[in-house]
Amino acid sequence: SGFEDWREWLPCDRAVATTAASAAAVRPFTQATARPAGWQWRIPQQHRSGDGHVYCSEFMSDDEATAILLAGLEGPALSEPRIIRISTGVRRRLWVRNCVAIGLAAGFIEPLESTAIHLAQSGINRLLALFPDAGFDPAIAEEYNRKMREEYEQVRDFVVLHYRATERRDTPFWRHCAALPAPPGLARKLAIFQATGQIFREGEELFTEQSWLQVLLGQGILPKRYHPAADDLPQGQLQEFLDTIRNVIATAVERMPRPRALHRRALRHRAALERAFTWSARRSRRSASRCTRGGSAVRVRSFPVRADPRQVARRVDPGMQVDQRIIAFRPDFLADEYRQPGGVLEQLERLGHDPSAVAEMIDLVL
Repeated sequence: SGFEDWREWLPCDRAVATTAASAAAVRPFTQATARPAGWQWRIPQQHRSGDGHVYCSEFMSDDEATAILLAGLEGPALSEPRIIRISTGVRRRLWVRNCVAIGLAAGFIEPLESTAIHLAQSGINRLLALFPDAGFDPAIAEEYNRKMREEYEQVRDFVVLHYRATERRDTPFWRHCAALPAPPGLARKLAIFQATGQIFREGEELFTEQSWLQVLLGQGILPKRYHPAADDLPQGQLQEFLDTIRNVIATAVERMPRPRALHRRALRHRAALERAFTWSARRSRRSASRCTRGGSAVRVRSFPVRADPRQVARRVDPGMQVDQRIIAFRPDFLADEYRQPGGVLEQLERLGHDPSAVAEMIDLVL
């Protein structure tokens, strides 16, 4: 029902994308690098990287944008660059009568924060929560439209902040961005931050206070004032508190595995899951079986051969306490239970799971 264009705040209207050979060392993060008329992304994957350049066609041609993308690759391009036209904005009403726009049909915000999948899933979840009966009260659609519009606007404001916060003024595009007005919601947040040093989020807003602070402080935007209660804490006590936080962070970083080792562990974990589920499926074709934990009977489903662990949660009953979901998603439970007599490991073996695969998988999780 009509489209509200947001180019007045987010002027980029093109993207060119390709894939490239992976660099020797795979980085455990996505890179976003400012370019003369936009920005370039690099998303490392297992055997290649996904690369793209988002830009404003008013300030750069497609050929120029493609040349900048290819020059910024870390390895040879593996596919022909593809030009994508984008329109940033949202429908004025996402639910009209018996039609609901979800995902790209509802709206689009440039991928600086990779929010497209979240917004699509949020639209589905909200539709399920507000799903109507035969009466089809119009208030339901109105509430859906209000909440989804609110969420799109909140995401938009956070993305706009990246353009507003930067001090880059070396090209016509960045000077144009500096002169753009802030959306009303973003203007309110910035005013409160300047006055109090605090970020006030609305309800179920996606981005946390930490996300906002990282962009604001990282770009050199500091509050003019702070909350007076901060002066109630003695300077020595405040410094001790900050030192404790710094030490906790340093200790956590020191104990973290290297990214490549963590990646290998995740792949082994998945392989062990698949072996455990495959063994179970071959041993049992029954639609349901029963096991006992703590004196209560619990139903457990069997799965087809080569069951994908990602599908497990969709194939089991929500009320089960001891089942394949615990293997994949409850390592904390396994840590307490799996070695105990009559515990999870013993029960899973009785149900036909490969004991060695289960034990290996549990050790990987823990």
